[in-house]
Amino acid sequence: MNSAKAEVDADQGEVDRVDAMESYKKIVAPFDGVVTARETDVGALINAGSGTGGGSGPELFRVADVHKMRIYLQVPQQMSAGIQAGMPAELRLPQFPDKIFRATVATTSSSINLNARTLLVELHAENSEDELQPGAYTQVTLELPSNPNIVHVPTSALIFRERGTEVAVVGPGDKVEIKPVRLGRNLGTEVEILSGLSLSDRVINSPPDSLGAGDKVHIAGQQSSGGNSGNAESSRNEDVAPDPQSKQH
Repeated sequence: MNSAKAEVDADQGEVDRVDAMESYKKIVAPFDGVVTARETDVGALINAGSGTGGGSGPELFRVADVHKMRIYLQVPQQMSAGIQAGMPAELRLPQFPDKIFRATVATTSSSINLNARTLLVELHAENSEDELQPGAYTQVTLELPSNPNIVHVPTSALIFRERGTEVAVVGPGDKVEIKPVRLGRNLGTEVEILSGLSLSDRVINSPPDSLGAGDKVHIAGQQSSGGNSGNAESSRNEDVAPDPQSKQH
């Protein structure tokens, strides 16, 4: 009786061994996703002890969970102070030129890259329609909070001379004043002025090279020459022309 039971147990052990070997033919991913890479074919010899693939054998498949996508963005250090978790972002992909995808800032690296001088930002975006693909590049738009005390002027208003970057403004008596300025972010057609201008200054747009301090100018569209505009709430861009009757050199 004992010998018969031992024989049954031995046979059951062999069955279990065969079942275990058969189970190696089936690979189960730890999460639901799509196969984005296949590194093997049917009939290929897989050696689990080959030492490749991080010491656990060669890579067979690559699976991606695409129901929610992570987007990584490098933000220049100059703009990194305004990045906060929960901030909304817009994504634009070249394969969908007329569509905007919504994302949210999830976290940041909290440190500046020593080589690129940028902050690594992680965004999360829902992908219920599987339109966002792993490995794709996207253009990201973030609405950063602006400082209401920083003056924005057109890039065409900047003057580059031997004394550095300057801006011409209309002072009392419609006379030109040349002010040295310190630039902030370049916003394309506009640039931030960190210091050198006040919100009440009347900035001269596209000043001619011959324009100098003390020149009397005439503001286009203004019938009479006004005085100082110190009560203005923001800096204004004035189109001016030299006054032919009283130009000082």
